[in-house]
Formats: sequence, structure tokens, C-alpha cells
Amino acid sequence: MTEYCYGHPGYDEDVRGNCKFCGKPRRTNSEKPLFQEYIDPFELAKLLREREEQKSREWIPRINNCPYCQIKALSYNLVMNTFECLNIKCTKYHVQIQSMTVEYSFVITYVKTQNQ
Repeated sequence: MTEYCYGHPGYDEDVRGNCKFCGKPRRTNSEKPLFQEYIDPFELAKLLREREEQKSREWIPRINNCPYCQIKALSYNLVMNTFECLNIKCTKYHVQIQSMTVEYSFVITYVKTQNQ
């Protein structure tokens, strides 16, 4: 059972069991080395991109004027990144307008012009 110094793996011990290079005591088996778990850089990049996208959408008010019925009933869901009109008489009543669609781009443009 070989134990290592944090700074000098594979070190030689002095008579007290300390590293001959730095004098620090060897670590025990119960101590975990730094960076034991592998971090997937692609997963990390994906999570960072999602966080930045969510931050970029925080300017959108939760309730807006609907471009279809012109009533302040357009609800925005930040988590799902969707719009939905809550006016019963609107043609988009309870229809989720999802991101990456032409309709979503139209609504975003409309909301931006209304809030300027």
C-alpha cells in the first residue's frame, strides 16, 4: 500500500514518514486527491451555453401584449422559453409558441418594439 505526498507523488519518506522533498506528512487513504472526478468539458460547455442563453432571455417581461389579439395576456415561460396567450378569444389561446420557430421570432420582435 503506497501513499503519496500531494505535491510529490512517489516520494521517499524520512524517518518520521514525511516527504523528503517538502516535509509534509503523507496523506491517508481516506483523503481524496484533488480533481478525483472527471469533468466532461463538452458537458460543461453545454451547461455554460444554456446558462448564457437563459440570461439573455431575462429581459423579457412575464406578461406582454399579444401581437395577435392586442390584449396584455401573452405569458412568457422563462424555463421552457415559450410564449402563450391567456386570452380566451385569441387565436393563440393556450398554444405554446416555442423557440427556434418563425412565430417565436415574430413575437420576440413585437415584444422588443413594445418595450422600447
